[in-house]
Amino acid sequence: MIPDKPQGVPTRVLQEYLEELAECAAAKPEQRAERLLLSFAELQYQRRGGGRCAVCKTTVRHVLPVRAEREPGLVLEYACLCARCLQAERALSTRVVLSLGQARVTYHGDLPAHLPDLN
Repeated sequence: MIPDKPQGVPTRVLQEYLEELAECAAAKPEQRAERLLLSFAELQYQRRGGGRCAVCKTTVRHVLPVRAEREPGLVLEYACLCARCLQAERALSTRVVLSLGQARVTYHGDLPAHLPDLN
């Protein structure tokens, strides 16, 4: 039986992912982690599709687990958040961590001018 949809990763997507890995080697550690996470999330999107925001159920392109620490002892974990809910969580939390394996990006308290586009 011939599958309706080809299995695996399209060559173009895999090439873009490998190029991003090569370019990340020269980046600063903070930028490297963010770029690697987003690059891997894009690869996963191309392979499996996106997800739904754990809070508002809107469509999310880049599915990354989020851990939010609000006050001592209160930790919230989400499968993924849309950009709007991620900003809200950052405003309410003392620390927000996006992670996959050992790659992680940590945000402390204040919101920077730039947030990764997770949609």
